[in-house]
Parts: sequence; C-alpha cells; structure tokens
Amino acid sequence: AYVYGRYEYFSSMPTVIAIQENDNVFLYDYTLKKVISDNYKQLQNIKSEGDTVLFIVTTELGTVGLMNIAGELVVPTDYEGLGYSISGGDVSDYDYKKDIITAKKNGYWGAINFKGEEIIPFEYEDIYYNGYNGIVVCVEGYWYLHNLNNNRLIEDGFDIMIPIKSYV
Repeated sequence: AYVYGRYEYFSSMPTVIAIQENDNVFLYDYTLKKVISDNYKQLQNIKSEGDTVLFIVTTELGTVGLMNIAGELVVPTDYEGLGYSISGGDVSDYDYKKDIITAKKNGYWGAINFKGEEIIPFEYEDIYYNGYNGIVVCVEGYWYLHNLNNNRLIEDGFDIMIPIKSYV
C-alpha cells in the first residue's frame, strides 16, 4: 500500500489521507487508525478556496459520484461523468460556492448541485460551465449560451462556443 495523490488534497482535514492498495483507493484517517471510505478506482478532488471539500469517486463499473472528506457519499455513484476532467486529473466545470457541477446521466449532460439535485436537465449532447453565470450547452451539434436557470440567452446556435473564465 502507498499514499495516493498530493498533500494539498487533504489540507482541509489533515488527519485523512488516500491510500492506494492494488487497484483500490480509499480514505484512511490515521488519527482514528481506520479506513473511513469504500474502495474506489479513482479519486479526484473538488476544491473551494484552496481546500478539498469533496471527491469525485469512480467505481469499478466506471460510474461516478461525490464523497465528502469524511468518506461519506453525498451524491450516489449513478453518473457517467461529473465535472470535466482534463488529462492532468484536475476537475473543472463546477463552482462549490454557487453549488453547481456538470453531470452526465443516461448519455446526456446536465448539471446538479452538491446534494445531487438536478439544476440543468439531462438533455444536452455536451455542456460546459464557465464559472460565472452562464452554461454552454450543445443541442443537435450547435452550441448555445444559457443562464443557470436554463434559459437561453442567445437564440442563435454556433458551431463553436468556448467558455474562457468569466466570458464566452
């Protein structure tokens, strides 16, 4: 067994570490001297103000959910994707303060809050959250800008629409 990830993953709870053993990753509280989570294939951290607040956990079947730093699932592992994971393992397309993360279920993208409640319906081919007050959605190959209430802000669809920080 060996320690998994980087120290900064656990700065909000310094007694908890992730350990990888064979093909499993789990949280271990070394003050309590016990495993505090189920086994997962992967952990990816969700941060707010520099501290890890949640993990995207991946099951053996490839489904994902959200686990808190205490090892408890706060969103069941019913999703095909959460956030947008770039090659470096970092997760974007979420805002912990605004309580939103993009999610994929039954082949379609939408958005949920950090309790698993639907915010944007699961009806889009693809989705990007720009971290501001808008969300970019793909419908029949065209991209549209919506607000967080899922109202279309620009009626015309575009071949490409890329969120860049606070602007599109």
